[in-house]
Amino acid sequence: MKRKIPLHFALLLAASMGLNGNPVSAHSGIHERIEHTTDLIRQKPDDPQLYIDRAFLYGEHHEWKAALDDIQQAEKLAHGPIHTDYAHALLLWQQYLDRHSPAVLKKALEYGNRAVAQQLSNSNTRLLRARMLRASGATAKALSDYEAAIASATKPHADLYIEAAELWVQTGHYQKALQVLEASVTQMGEATVPVIRMAMRIASENHLPETALHWWERLPDVLKVLPNELLQKGDLLARSGNEKAARQAYCEAEKQLKKLPAWRRQKPNLRNVGNDLKSRLQHSCD
Repeated sequence: MKRKIPLHFALLLAASMGLNGNPVSAHSGIHERIEHTTDLIRQKPDDPQLYIDRAFLYGEHHEWKAALDDIQQAEKLAHGPIHTDYAHALLLWQQYLDRHSPAVLKKALEYGNRAVAQQLSNSNTRLLRARMLRASGATAKALSDYEAAIASATKPHADLYIEAAELWVQTGHYQKALQVLEASVTQMGEATVPVIRMAMRIASENHLPETALHWWERLPDVLKVLPNELLQKGDLLARSGNEKAARQAYCEAEKQLKKLPAWRRQKPNLRNVGNDLKSRLQHSCD
C-alpha cells in the first residue's frame, strides 16, 4: 500500500519556498521556533515529524549540517505515513539553492527519484524533481515531470504552468509554451496576469501579434485603461496591419495619460510612454 505524502510536506513547496523555486527569507523569530520545537522533541523524542519540522527551521537559518542531522534522525524513527524521502529531497533542494553545490544537487535528485518512485502520480514530488532535473540540465526529463505535475495537480497554480512554458521556450518550442499557458486558463478557470504577460511576450517575440492581442484582451479591465497597456495594444495592432485601430488605441492612451496628475506623468515609466506616443502619433488626436 502506497503511503500518502502528509499535508505538511505537500504545502512545503509553497510555504518554505516560492513556487519559482527560491527559498523564502523569513528569519523573524527563527531562534524561538527552533527552541520551541527542541522543547517538543524533549517531550516526544521518538516523533519523527518533530525532527523534520526542526530540520526545515535549521534550513531556513542556513544551518545545513544540523538540518540534515535532524532529517537523518527522522529517517531512523519514521514509520506509518511519514514520508521522509520527499522531505529529504526538498531540504537538499533548498540547500542547493542556497549553496549551488553540484554535489548537493546530485544528492537531492537521488532522494527526488525515490520520492517519485513511491508517489508517481503526486504533483508535488513531480514538480520538485522537475526543478532538480532542470537545474541539472536534463531538459527533456524535466519537461516530462512538469507535464506529469500539471496533469496530477488537484489545485494547479499559475507558476507551475509558467515554469513549464519557460522551459518549452528555452528549447525553441514557443507554440508548445503557448499551449501550456492556454491550458492553465482551462484548468484554473481564469487567465492570471502573469500568464497573460508571459503569453503576450512569447507571441510578440515570435511575430504573432494577433495572438498577443488575443491575450491582451484577457487583461483585467482595470489594467486595460492604463496608458502603457494601451500603448502596447496600439503597437500590436500596428504590427497586425490595423493602423486605424492602432491610432485609436494610441489616442486613448494619450487621453488616459492626460488624466493623470502632472507629478505622476513625470515618473520615468510614464514619461517614456508619453515620448513613445509622440513618436507614433503624427498629429494630435483632438
